[in-house]
Amino acid sequence: PFRAMGIGSRLSAELEQIAHEADASAMVVSATPSGNTVGFYLGRGFHPMAEPLAELLKLEPEDVHMHKSL
Repeated sequence: PFRAMGIGSRLSAELEQIAHEADASAMVVSATPSGNTVGFYLGRGFHPMAEPLAELLKLEPEDVHMHKSL
């Protein structure tokens, strides 16, 4: 019932702001492999990673691992 209310977008924007303030050069997410979830991150500038981070792949092998340069 909470989809399309902007909550995820606001959380994503807040996390990106925190990353910028920490002088991070990139963000990485491990997204559940659903069209909605992957589409959400694609719409925010994330792209699938050619090689996922080993620690994320071990924890979430079925997920779509995505990266965004900041």
